[in-house]
Order: sequence, then C-alpha cells, then structure tokens
Amino acid sequence: MKNLYNFILFLLVSAFLFIAGCQTNQSTSPDYPPSCLKGKVTDAGSHNPLAGVNITTIPGVNVCLSDTGGNYFLSGIPMSSSGTNLIIVASRIRYLTDTIPYFLLADDTAIVNIELTPSNGIFYANNLDVYQNTNPSSYSSLDFGFMITRMISSSIRDLDLMDSMGLGLQYRFISSSLYGGYFDTRAGNSLGKFTKYQFDTLAKIYDAGDSIQDSYFSKDRTGYFAYPLAENSVYPVYLYGRYLAAPTQPKTYGLLYINSTRIENGLFVVTVDIKVNRNGMNYFIPNTK
Repeated sequence: MKNLYNFILFLLVSAFLFIAGCQTNQSTSPDYPPSCLKGKVTDAGSHNPLAGVNITTIPGVNVCLSDTGGNYFLSGIPMSSSGTNLIIVASRIRYLTDTIPYFLLADDTAIVNIELTPSNGIFYANNLDVYQNTNPSSYSSLDFGFMITRMISSSIRDLDLMDSMGLGLQYRFISSSLYGGYFDTRAGNSLGKFTKYQFDTLAKIYDAGDSIQDSYFSKDRTGYFAYPLAENSVYPVYLYGRYLAAPTQPKTYGLLYINSTRIENGLFVVTVDIKVNRNGMNYFIPNTK
C-alpha cells in the first residue's frame, strides 16, 4: 500500500513539474509573436511613389505613414494564432481608400506593395517610349487604359505609332482599330506647341467645356511630326472604343504630349507623356480637383 502511495505521489509531482515547465516556456517565448508589414505605395496612374499614405490593419492597433519614397513599415501587428487574416487599409486625401485582404504568418515580415487610385479619376504617365520601324508598320503602341506602352501584337492598345511615308520621314499616332486593334481611339486637332512645364500645368482641352461632346473628336489619327523634333505638340484624345466595350462606365478623355524623338538602333523612338480623366470630364490636373 505504501509503495502504491509513493507511486501516485511521484506521478503527481512529475505532472506538476511538467505543467510548470510548460507555463514557464510559454510566458517567456510566446507561441505567436507579433508580425510586420512593409512595402511601397504608388499612384495607380503615374506609378510615382506616394508619401503620407496612412497604413493600418483590421484587426490591429498600429498606424504608420509612407515616406517620401512611398515606403512604409508597419510593426507590432498582433497575432492570435499561427496566422491571421487581415485587412490592410491604405488611405490618403484625394485618393480612393484601398482595402487588401492578406493572410499574415506569425513572426513574419511580409512585403505588400499598394497602388492607390486618384479619387478624381485623373491618371498620368510620363516618359513612355514608343518604337517605330522604318516602314509603314508600327512596332509598339500606347495603351491609355493601363498607361503603358505595348507591343503591336497586343490587342489591348489604343494608338499605333506609324511612319506615314514609309521612308522614316513623317510620323503620327493612328487609332489601332484601323490595323486590327480592338479599341477605336479618336483625336482632335492639335492644341499647339508646348513645353514640358506647360503640358504638366495644362488643365483642360480648349473650348471643349467641362462635359465634352463626342463631336469634338473627329479624327482617327494625330497630325504629323518628324525627326528631329523641333517643337512639341499636344493632342486631345477620346477612348471611344473603350466606352463602346463598357457603356455603363464613364467616358475616358485624355491628352497626348509629344515629348521628344530620337533614333535608337535603327528605330525611331518617340517619348510621350499622357494624362486621362476617366470620369468623363475635361480636367487633367492630377490630384487637385
């Protein structure tokens, strides 16, 4: 009987020591330490970094702001399990608030880059290079929907760069719909010659009014420009084909600036800047209205 008592006592003491040991380890080394998020915030149109963007999470208790390079670092995110489903919230004045679902692991630093959309529907992109062979066929094109340059084989394009003479003498942008593209882009007459600063501060298409009429855009191509480029032209454009594809969405109007031209490896290259308003308005100053 005494031996049985001693054995039971031994088991109780052993169990106590085991539990105490587990509790000690748990308090000094939590199973679920906090995690961190970092990344870069940019403008969805221009892809330029955005400073002063407020970043937080749901659930979460901490907040941080992006720096002048658009970089942010959010630390101390509480973890209730080995991984937590979060909503990353990014907000800034004159931009639409973005919410991003994300599964974050415990004791981890995850990289999440964020693009914010201007609340006024204005997007812009600078220094887009478009290439042209010395023949009638375009080599690359402009995509106003994504604000990028695309190869000619892509159907998602708006304006093709063409050598009108086939001799490397005169160039212009032509609606891609004329060359098998899906989207029909219409242009207006040139607004004149502009410096880069004048284009950046150009707010409206002249004489078009705040609500633009389709009849203002009567051309399927811009005027001619040549190499070397002596003066820079601005052309208003209307993404008519994109509106036909999605008539429930507002119309998109834009401005095309012929920035510079050069010859590179036997190809003619034109560098352009573009601005669009996707709310159907005649206003193109980013983040000011």
